[in-house]
Amino acid sequence: MMSRPTPRSLPVRPGPIGVADVAAAMQQLLDGDNRPVAIAPAALNHGPAEHHAAAMAAALREDAPIDHDEAALVVATSGSTGEPQGVLISLPALVAAADRGAGELGAPGLWLAAVPVTGIGGILAVVRSIRAGFRPIALPSVGGAGPFAPAEFAMAAHQTLRHAEALGVPAYVSLVPTQLRRLLAHDGPAADELARFGAVVVGGAALPEEDIAAAADRGVRLVASYGATETCGGVIYNGKPLPGVGLAFQDPETGALSPQGPGRIVISGPTLALGYRLRRDLTSAAFLPDGFHSPDYGHLAPGRVVVESRLDQIVKVGGVKVSLSAVTNALRAHPRVVDAVTVAEPDAEWGSVPASYVVTDASEVGGGALREELLAIIADRLGRASQPRHIHLVPSLPLGHTGKAKPPAGS
Repeated sequence: MMSRPTPRSLPVRPGPIGVADVAAAMQQLLDGDNRPVAIAPAALNHGPAEHHAAAMAAALREDAPIDHDEAALVVATSGSTGEPQGVLISLPALVAAADRGAGELGAPGLWLAAVPVTGIGGILAVVRSIRAGFRPIALPSVGGAGPFAPAEFAMAAHQTLRHAEALGVPAYVSLVPTQLRRLLAHDGPAADELARFGAVVVGGAALPEEDIAAAADRGVRLVASYGATETCGGVIYNGKPLPGVGLAFQDPETGALSPQGPGRIVISGPTLALGYRLRRDLTSAAFLPDGFHSPDYGHLAPGRVVVESRLDQIVKVGGVKVSLSAVTNALRAHPRVVDAVTVAEPDAEWGSVPASYVVTDASEVGGGALREELLAIIADRLGRASQPRHIHLVPSLPLGHTGKAKPPAGS
């Protein structure tokens, strides 16, 4: 296999200017420019965002030759459970994911870029808009240019919908569950505008049943997608694989594959990435002849893939396996909880224990009663070992570069 030149580095600036830069780069790729593009957030000069941008740039290895002849795009994983990894994506895989997903949604249309275009979900929104013949419209705060605000989204959605109507095409938008939850809970017009989109594709994290029901109540055409950077984004729509895509669940004990699960989620088909940038060890472990073996453990439910946990998000507390994802989902099911995230914290006695950060629908004085209620719910659903040692009530949770909620800085 011959090496290729070093990739074109594209440091993506926050906001609409970054979306425009990515759109221009994707147009070049689609027009036949064969030099691979490496996409990462532009370096910032403060706090955790600076560290994360540096970690993503390191994963892309922009200074080294491309290690696969077919690579067209290098995208970093989110790094939400570890250091980011660069993923090599071919142009045929990118086009397959974009076109087959668009085909499942219906007619080609105009996309509102509302999730960061440094992640594969945002990149797909850009590519789908271009493939339909349009440049996407960007949410002003996208990519960390500002906090995600339902009122701002409502204005950008209204603009997108009016433009799509003038063009005679539907409008589409991709969101992560945290964004969807905030829009549905907003007292203003955000949810009404959301219901006017041809489809609202939601992925990137677990989507609780409560959010699906709330979206249906507001008339939102919700598409629950499942996928990863390694599968070129969401390739399972409402529990149904896109054409040509395979879905299976591997029993962690026997290695047997089943169509329903539970088990490790395995994806196959034409949208798979080529592997990890300069990490043959990781590539050989995850990309096997039967498909991409994800770190997610879950099962197929009516209308969606349910991720019960990430295999790398399980900690042992007193010999009992605890799923941090399951703890977060149990917290989010409470009617007073707007959002939550659970992480593992070091503990002198147990090694590591779960700790949760929770946003409620109103300010709490002390919050003792709510904490006790949440702890009781988790004990009832998951067992006492899964109870967080600390539940921190916080006013908001920041979103990472892919739009996923994460603990506040300094926590």
